[in-house]
Amino acid sequence: MQQIIREKIEQMTGTNTLSTQFTYLVDPLDDNFNHRVDSVFRGDMLRSKASDVSDNVYPLKIYGEGNRLLQSLSMAIYGVQLYDFLLQELLLEEISQNRDYYCLLEPDESKFQQFIDKAEQGLKLSFMHMLALSNALKRPIIVYCANEYYEMFGGGESGISALFVPSRFLPDQIETTPIALITSPEMPLTYAPLVPIDSSDVVCWPTVDGAYIDKIPEGVDIQDYMKYSNIVEPNHALLDPAVLEEIVKSGLVNTTETELEDLQKKYDFVFQVDIGNISRYICYNVGDNPDALASKFVETIGIPNSYKQVKDFLLEQIELVKKDPQYFHLLRKNDDKSLYKHIPYSKPLVTFTDARFEKILEKIFSFNEELTDNKLSPEETNSIRAIVDICKGDTIENLELFEIELFEKIINTWPKDKLFPVLDLIKIIPLRITRDELYTLEDFLNNLFTRLLENPINEVNLWLGLKLVCNIQYASMDTFSAHKTNIFLLCNHASRINNKKYIHNVVASVILNYSVYCLGFLQGKDAWTKIILRILRNSSDGDEVPIKGLVALGSLLYKDTFLRGIVVNELSEDSKFVIRKYINHENENVRECCAEIIDLEPELCK
Repeated sequence: MQQIIREKIEQMTGTNTLSTQFTYLVDPLDDNFNHRVDSVFRGDMLRSKASDVSDNVYPLKIYGEGNRLLQSLSMAIYGVQLYDFLLQELLLEEISQNRDYYCLLEPDESKFQQFIDKAEQGLKLSFMHMLALSNALKRPIIVYCANEYYEMFGGGESGISALFVPSRFLPDQIETTPIALITSPEMPLTYAPLVPIDSSDVVCWPTVDGAYIDKIPEGVDIQDYMKYSNIVEPNHALLDPAVLEEIVKSGLVNTTETELEDLQKKYDFVFQVDIGNISRYICYNVGDNPDALASKFVETIGIPNSYKQVKDFLLEQIELVKKDPQYFHLLRKNDDKSLYKHIPYSKPLVTFTDARFEKILEKIFSFNEELTDNKLSPEETNSIRAIVDICKGDTIENLELFEIELFEKIINTWPKDKLFPVLDLIKIIPLRITRDELYTLEDFLNNLFTRLLENPINEVNLWLGLKLVCNIQYASMDTFSAHKTNIFLLCNHASRINNKKYIHNVVASVILNYSVYCLGFLQGKDAWTKIILRILRNSSDGDEVPIKGLVALGSLLYKDTFLRGIVVNELSEDSKFVIRKYINHENENVRECCAEIIDLEPELCK
């Protein structure tokens, strides 16, 4: 593939190398703009020193292994990740030709060899590599982070946020604008590029602590390197989707039947995707994040503009395989996720019996008669009756704004102790409307969750609200993700209620679904881990809560040494208590879950 890219570059530019003085500008009017923005890093940016330029700068999603530094720089310079290997070659050339310069930074021979090895691999690159890249590119590189991380870890080469300048050169030997990145310790030092939007003014980046300032020539100030010349955009041909598609297509090798059979043995499902003249396979394991899978697929093969087409196809295929009654049991096929074989198969509450609907309706009307204020009008009670009649079917067709406003009126104005029959009805709505319709209920769900969180919290309402969350997860993880802050608060409150098995069970289900969906890679997992440990400590006898809770805990710890360190140290008392509580449980599956968590982190059994 790299050779094909070189040949294509030579055809376009007349040379097999690319200038590193470009600055990519993202078009905010592009249909794919919102998809390309990394929403997690966008939140971090708004809490960082770079917030001053947040109106004109956005972090873009990056896919790859390691800390994705080279891919981020490729995106910041060229607008695509495909040219990361060219930057890696520049890095290796810089180190090779200036070995003595970098040996002074790391005099330990074995550590210096590790520095070279990581550069050759292009993975787990350090701040020392960042300095080398700054010199190789002859451009300053600024690394930002959220303010809370800066307060924890500091700045400069020994911190997490820093300014790197090409200190092998004098300021008058460089003449281009800086490159800006953002990072986070939660995804250990993963980077994303901060890219200016097209037609914006030249971005003057806020200053951060300098790194390796002792390498700056005498009499030169680090800010002298921060020049803002006219931006040079990369040649359009380098970014043209048709050209990129041609590059990818030229490098494709047709999958043989034997290779396809091997993929089908290794993965739960293999879907064939046809886009234009390209036919490729997406490999899917139950529990994979469809959004991340589609994004990585289109970025890897170089067709980012096809993201929505691929994601819609993938979601359609997943909906089809969900009809398999063994859907969740397919998780056991992957040995790395053997904990998942203990997930009890359960379906969401798809329907009530007609008698149950009538009981809900009867209770709503009864409570309405007891009210002196905010009673439903006859027209509104007829609407509730009509909604219930529709709910008795398989779908809710054309859910009207008036009906949503009616639910909102009840949620906002009725006493908390009279809300539960309405919540009982609301919780099945996610299963009766389309994914797109559910996503449009953002304001309604925000309002509902806010009401549930108002003190004093009603336990039954909280329980029904969490059951609504489970059904939202089943219907649309995108909608769940849009409300995960409020959902986290609901779970946190619920976990503090002692000896309420029915509440702990649904909390465990919510976190289990979330951790499996994200394959353990989710934001704020230490906070979710505290909730799981709390309900495992406080849950009463039984099997379902321990199994769900322990599988969720194992999923959160899966391949995350940073979180394991937190569990062993900061959460040691709770963690070891939980292991002691369940390691000899009468249920074999519970004991196996404990054993597998101990395999992940043996310190927990000491």
